[in-house]
Amino acid sequence: MRQIPLYQRIDGTCLYSSKARQSGQPGPAALRAGNLLAVVCLSFGTALAAFVPAALEQRIVSLFFFGLIPAVGFYAGGHILSQLLVFGGELCDMVVARCFRYAVLLVNDLMSWLGPGVSSKLPALRQKVYYSVHRSYWRVPRAIVDFSCLLIRSAARFIIRMQQLKSGR
Repeated sequence: MRQIPLYQRIDGTCLYSSKARQSGQPGPAALRAGNLLAVVCLSFGTALAAFVPAALEQRIVSLFFFGLIPAVGFYAGGHILSQLLVFGGELCDMVVARCFRYAVLLVNDLMSWLGPGVSSKLPALRQKVYYSVHRSYWRVPRAIVDFSCLLIRSAARFIIRMQQLKSGR
């Protein structure tokens, strides 16, 4: 079988660009959500330490436990999750591109096997397939996220039903 070159990699480092914000990708959204939750935790910890009447040591401990530690966790979690989602999107792009390239090679081999009359129409068909795939394959990462959410929701419902059945006995 012939060797197939990969598509060029997608630049996932521009998480803060306005183009990434408008594209609906989950990576930058997870990053912004992690940053927002970090600010909320830091604000809550600061407010708790400032307004709860306690000794200075207890205020500092509450600032660390309710403010700084969760804020650092959400901040780091948002960055890790955004990088994982960007990597997952790139991986989906590469898999889809590879699958379609293999499909084109298989169709080329089939057309050459069928004869020259049929294979002469292949370049126009290949161009149409390429443009239609190029227009619509960007939806694949979104579909994977939607499917993952559906799977998580179904698993949660199943667990709740099993707990209800167990408690009903």
